[in-house]
Amino acid sequence: MGTNGTIIKTTSGGDNWIVQSSGTANMLVSISFPSLNVGYAVGDGNTIIKTTNGGQNWFPINSPISTDYRAVHFVDT
Repeated sequence: MGTNGTIIKTTSGGDNWIVQSSGTANMLVSISFPSLNVGYAVGDGNTIIKTTNGGQNWFPINSPISTDYRAVHFVDT
C-alpha cells in the first residue's frame, strides 16, 4: 500500500501481485488483517478503510477524530 490509495495483494508468496481498488486517493500507511478476510488500512486525511473479503473490496469507515493515522493493530479478532 502507499500513495494515491494504492493497495497490492499477493496470493502466491510474492511471485505475483494484484492491484486492489481502495476507494481513496489518500496515502495509506498501515494495514492489519485480524482475520483471514477482515482487514483495515489507515492513512492520511482521516482515512480508515475496511475489507471483509480478503481485500477484494474496500469501504470507508467514519471516524470521529480528524487526523492522519499512522498505524493500525489488533490484539485478536
